[in-house]
Amino acid sequence: MSRTVAIPGEHRGVRTEVPVEIIDGPRVVAAPLRHCVGIRVVTPFRGMFAVRDQLMTELYSWAAERAVAYGHTFFRLHVVDMDGPMDVEDGMLRDWAHDQGLTLDRTVSPAGERFACRYEAYLTDPRTEPRKTRWHTELAIRLTDESPEASSID
Repeated sequence: MSRTVAIPGEHRGVRTEVPVEIIDGPRVVAAPLRHCVGIRVVTPFRGMFAVRDQLMTELYSWAAERAVAYGHTFFRLHVVDMDGPMDVEDGMLRDWAHDQGLTLDRTVSPAGERFACRYEAYLTDPRTEPRKTRWHTELAIRLTDESPEASSID
């Protein structure tokens, strides 16, 4: 169940409230160690997201040149100072499917990765919510017949 709350704050001496949609409330979880690769820089807050986008482009290129399999990408904030330098990192987690012993039904070609079946199911209707940043999406990728999980799927 999602809800919207106002987060009070102060920026440069001005009190503000920012509406934020909470999709999944806060909780404490024990997570396994996850290996990643990233690029870390110190940059001013102003312009930080343009730097993030440049770093992501560089990171994707680096991974493609080395045929590195990866899962989700992330943007990590090591040090937050809205009026000073921000210590941030763009990174990517190792391929989750590989770590689980699963094999995706795909081949690599000069044109890119070709999947037997890979699709996004839009759980949010794009006609009623035009902003992609608010969509809920389910990603589905076919496993090879050799994957342990594939034998239990009908």
